Amino acid sequence: MGEEDYKVAMGRAVYSALTNSNFHSEARELIAVLEDKPELAKRPDYPSIHDDDYQEKMDVIRQKYASTYKDLDDYSAALGRETSDAAEWDGVKSVGTLTKQLRDNGMSDFADKIESIFDKKEYMKKEGRISISNLVKENIINEGTRSQVGIIDRSGKIASAYVHYDGYPSNMKPGLKKHMKNEKDVLQLIKKGGARGIYNDKDIEYYKSGKPTKGNLKDFGKYVDAADRNGMAEYVYLYNMKDKKWYFADVYGDKKLKKLF
Repeated sequence: MGEEDYKVAMGRAVYSALTNSNFHSEARELIAVLEDKPELAKRPDYPSIHDDDYQEKMDVIRQKYASTYKDLDDYSAALGRETSDAAEWDGVKSVGTLTKQLRDNGMSDFADKIESIFDKKEYMKKEGRISISNLVKENIINEGTRSQVGIIDRSGKIASAYVHYDGYPSNMKPGLKKHMKNEKDVLQLIKKGGARGIYNDKDIEYYKSGKPTKGNLKDFGKYVDAADRNGMAEYVYLYNMKDKKWYFADVYGDKKLKKLF
């Protein structure tokens, strides 16, 4: 692999690590810096899924925000994801780990360019370049692993609510078993506007202000896109009223609905 190809691969890995860590604003800023297009740092003004020309508008947005650094190959996607997981989804530490590899390979200028996305972040104690030695958790905003939790009614309509923390299946499975035993429990979550988290050893702390994300099982892909946009959900969890079973889908994975329990 030549130097330029290596830079592209590492840029993609950084993008993968940021999105896996739920640092989506920083991921957009990374693309803006690497493509030298400041306008790409702004979050797209997504259309409503109910718009008649929804697909056309989304196609325009995808074309405008397209980037070679978002076209993840298997290597880059896996490297970024594994780095993020090892850093416990700490976006800054993930980036610092990857840019250290760049510096070790004599590409400090490219590493500086990537790290510049953090220069003016309030959650950094000091402005300036990342120092691997002082990447401590107190410097980082814990954005959690977001999810959408909801219901599929008997006609296939979907409604879900935002849940901020610990949306991984390993946490959500016991949490849903404890607190979401039937459709009434799920509807209460939606009615109360979502929650900070759903844990099997804690009471649910409802938000009381969130709006539901809606869709239809017949066009599940569109619903997943909406869940991603509305709450940057990494996972969706849906209770099916027909068979009274829980299902889930990985928003950044294959996006297919699978039985949870």
